[in-house]
Amino acid sequence: MQTALQLRLNLPQSVLVLVLCVWIAARGRPQWALGIYLALMTWTRTLMVLGIAHTWVLLATLVLASALALVGRSDKPALPAHDRWIILWMGVWAFWMVLLILLFQPAVTMNILRSWWLICLMPLPFLSLFVRNDRDNKGLAVAFVVTKLASEAIYFSRAGFTVSSLMQNPTLGGWGAARLGIVNYHWWGIGYAISTILSVALVATEKKPLPRLLYTCGGLISAWLLMLSRSRQSILGTGMVLALFFLWLISKKVASARRYLLVLAGALAIGVSWLYRTSPDLLLRAYDATHVVSLTANLEASAGVRTGLWAFGWRVFLESPVWGAGFVHTVMPHNFLVGTLSDQGLMGFAFLVGFLLFLLRQAHSTIATNERSELSIWRMAWLCIASFAVIRGQASGAVYSLWDLYWAAAILWASHSAASATSDTEHASLAPNDPPRSSLRVQPTRLHMPLGRPRI
Repeated sequence: MQTALQLRLNLPQSVLVLVLCVWIAARGRPQWALGIYLALMTWTRTLMVLGIAHTWVLLATLVLASALALVGRSDKPALPAHDRWIILWMGVWAFWMVLLILLFQPAVTMNILRSWWLICLMPLPFLSLFVRNDRDNKGLAVAFVVTKLASEAIYFSRAGFTVSSLMQNPTLGGWGAARLGIVNYHWWGIGYAISTILSVALVATEKKPLPRLLYTCGGLISAWLLMLSRSRQSILGTGMVLALFFLWLISKKVASARRYLLVLAGALAIGVSWLYRTSPDLLLRAYDATHVVSLTANLEASAGVRTGLWAFGWRVFLESPVWGAGFVHTVMPHNFLVGTLSDQGLMGFAFLVGFLLFLLRQAHSTIATNERSELSIWRMAWLCIASFAVIRGQASGAVYSLWDLYWAAAILWASHSAASATSDTEHASLAPNDPPRSSLRVQPTRLHMPLGRPRI
């Protein structure tokens, strides 16, 4: 089975997509356009709308929705006042990468430019301006999760999969549809890892039972599709950050967090055990059509291959330590830290360290807060997504393919001011001129009874 890289929509479908885009733009909700844009960028396939790639249709929608969102507003959004040095820093880093590409002209030039500019950098100004509070985050998350599930439903219907057939064979093992025929299956799995984490945040911030049930179903379906990708670093990274997320929710005493954790942990334990027994190829690497090696052998083989690739990347860096090899061996080291050294040298690595320090500043403000607001939950969700990117980047990927790392950093930066304002409002609920709480206590009244027998 081989997945088509392009899916051409017919005329009614194209008109429906365009009507949706016009409606989003007219409502002035760039958060919805961002959610759809980011979700489809992790889909690995292109929707052709009247012969035009969905990328340009959604970018036009995003720009128009952003412009209309600013019309008539007295409180126009602005970039955060703190840490603005990161704008110049990222601009100079982008210039450095383009300069290396022009000098060395690697064979993967177009892939690098597409991934770095269209997926990493293009959304950052919009994320920094329009995703600032809990309402903005919820709008983006719902649009992202719904788009991921709807896009896969479109693909399944085109491929001939029905609901009944998927229920009978949920691992797709009988159809030769390993990873749905997607060559870059890691790319595909990243989107469903993000969708799973965002679904948990939606459940944690939702108070109504029906939407919470729908978000739970969306999270479980996203987790199932993540398993189908067989991207081991994405599966492992998602499990690690979800455990961190749930522990944080429990520590903040978020309603129903304990119950939800127990239910989800039990469902995942049962599901993973069942998959390991019935379809071990979903969890382990099959080295031929009939043979799946054990878990221990998988770990040993993967560790051996990775250490060899890391050593190769280090040798490339030592050959050209200042500016690296100019992306000639890009992704080969299978580690974004070693890969940055080999691709961009010490210059590029310095830019990466600066960005990671910026991210650590945003992470510290997220973890250090004692607030239990919905915005704090969203900030923790994006911190988990950033952590997921760093974890999987140790085993695969490069700096220009860790898109979610940059998305999360931008949202954490933008929402910091709103989180501080919320905290200040809550702390200011007691007026400065009010007396201390201790002086407001009612003193017990002593009753002085005369001695002797009371008169009757």
